[in-house]
Amino acid sequence: MGKKLILFAFFLLLASAYLYGNGSSRGIVWSDYAKSFDLANRQVVFIINNDNLAYSKAEYSDNSWRKISLPSNWSEIFSGQTDICWYRIHVKFPRELPAHSIGISLGIISDIDELYFNGYLIGKSGSFPPHRISAYDKKRIYEIPIKLIKPGADNVFALRVMGLFRYEKGPYKGEFKIGPLSLLQKDFLLLELTDLFFIVIYVIVAFYFALIFITRSIDKEYPLFAIFTVSAALYLFLRTQLKYLFFDDFFIMKRIEYMVIFLIPVFMMEYISYYYSKSRNYLHYFYYSITLVCLIIVLISNEIQLWNDLLFYCVEPSWFVPFGYSLAVSVKKYKEIDDAKYLLAAFLVAWIIFINDALYDRGIINTMRLSTYTFIFIIISTAIIMRKRFNRWYSTAELYNNRRRGVFSLSDENRKKLDKTIAYIKENYRSDISREGLAESVGLHYDYFGKLFKTYTGMKIGEYINQLRINEAAGLLVSTDQKVIDIAFGVGFESLSTFYRVFQTIKGVTPTEWQERQSKLESSIYDK
Repeated sequence: MGKKLILFAFFLLLASAYLYGNGSSRGIVWSDYAKSFDLANRQVVFIINNDNLAYSKAEYSDNSWRKISLPSNWSEIFSGQTDICWYRIHVKFPRELPAHSIGISLGIISDIDELYFNGYLIGKSGSFPPHRISAYDKKRIYEIPIKLIKPGADNVFALRVMGLFRYEKGPYKGEFKIGPLSLLQKDFLLLELTDLFFIVIYVIVAFYFALIFITRSIDKEYPLFAIFTVSAALYLFLRTQLKYLFFDDFFIMKRIEYMVIFLIPVFMMEYISYYYSKSRNYLHYFYYSITLVCLIIVLISNEIQLWNDLLFYCVEPSWFVPFGYSLAVSVKKYKEIDDAKYLLAAFLVAWIIFINDALYDRGIINTMRLSTYTFIFIIISTAIIMRKRFNRWYSTAELYNNRRRGVFSLSDENRKKLDKTIAYIKENYRSDISREGLAESVGLHYDYFGKLFKTYTGMKIGEYINQLRINEAAGLLVSTDQKVIDIAFGVGFESLSTFYRVFQTIKGVTPTEWQERQSKLESSIYDK
């Protein structure tokens, strides 16, 4: 019986040691200074929702505190408004002091924090009132002073946090580790280099298409695409920790960040309009008005919470307009322009990501934000499309030189393309024909194609088509008993008012006057 009791006690001792070492007791055991210890998802963090500097002391008893794991958002733990919370973590260090600098990574904390180690303040981000300074997107890595370590004993981290946003409070995301300071900083830099990769890609793409516009193109979609891309790069940069290497004014950087994210969809919508040669309509002006009001508020207000509310409740929901417009136009142009299918696919993916982020931000789904991938997908896909178009439209030195001189000569190849186009128009002028579709069919840029067509025929494409339609209509008005409206629609006009306007422009009289004039002419000839 005695042996069984001894074995049972030994088993309990081992189990307790195991649980304590794996973070299921009042703390964790860190056994090797050379290795990082992951604090995330371990029930070893104690939290209380009030403020008392006595909580920073190592000897303070936190037995009555609530136990949680990191990452954690205290707005999901405590009901009602809580301004400040304290977190405490107990760590048993090795029996000897470390031979190198060690640190602790506390992810991203919203909003302001002070970290105490064994009762001493060892780091902080932002500043508590009365001179409040926010720091809610800054990753926290603090060095642990070796002289404060209690080897082989219980050490206490006490974290004081003041929140800002209603839906994100405390150390709510990121990595939570203790380990060699150099290793923590290395991991931090590796993550930042991933963001830097996207930024560099964006900048290169923006520079490339800006250069095309400056040297070889008069098409406005190129500079608009460059502006859209560089804005995405700037926004991504302002969302990284790299900005703190260059600037330390959190408030100014946040103001710029909000303004940039408000403007990016505007640039996208303008780019799509020019890409598809679409005129602005009430949707453009409605969305631009909302954006302008929000931008003015950000400029004149100093409340970050207000900026965030604008983004959350006004700007982000209004993104249905530019995303919906871009998708709708791509669907409409799907059959007319070959490249539209690529943009259609890009904006379908963008819609899925946009809806995911909107639902995630509102706590409806538990996934992750994917907006970074939205930008990279749209930008890279569009860049490939535009590069493809550029190679197709500006592949010859003759074209480039002619554009610079303002001369549009008709080579044999271009004459064949124009003859083919004219033959097609004569067969199909009663149908809907677009300049873009015609240009795409012969592999030319629509603007350059339009100039070649006018050089060859003396008329713009639309004028040439209308001439064919009006000539047929004029004959039908005299030779048949059809109603004017039936003739107008039969030759390809979409409205009677347009038919009357174009007919009078070309013939100098209205359709009715034309009928009367031709009838009198025939009568006079018959009388003779």
